[in-house]
Amino acid sequence: MEIKHILVPFDDSDRSFNAFNFALDLAKKYRSSLSVVTVMYSSVLGSSFLDIPSHETYIEKTRLKRLSHIFNRLKLAAEKFQIPFISEIILSSSVAESLLSFANSYKVDLIVLGTRGRTGSPLRLQLGSVATLISHNATCPVLLVK
Repeated sequence: MEIKHILVPFDDSDRSFNAFNFALDLAKKYRSSLSVVTVMYSSVLGSSFLDIPSHETYIEKTRLKRLSHIFNRLKLAAEKFQIPFISEIILSSSVAESLLSFANSYKVDLIVLGTRGRTGSPLRLQLGSVATLISHNATCPVLLVK
């Protein structure tokens, strides 16, 4: 099996950084491209910025600015090893469905993601809901990273 394109769902958690580092190592070995994708579940989805309280707009803009900065750092890490890199932020009400759609649309060969994200409780679940949905429904292999 050839691994030409690796998707890393990214939520700014420690586990998503671990998943990125693991995917980066695989991309070096297989000469793959990397796509790092964040799906933001946003309260502003489907409404005008004019209809949103200013504090919510500020929070969304702050999150986007932070992600942009992180994506620049991740891109530099990939470029250091001449790995093609793209990043994308998707606004959606369904994180797992959006990631699966991205994987299918962009012909991803492997998805590397953390076992739990920012909202996962270590005492309740071994796998987060997004990791579970992706691992059960992806059409390509999925590698879960602690």
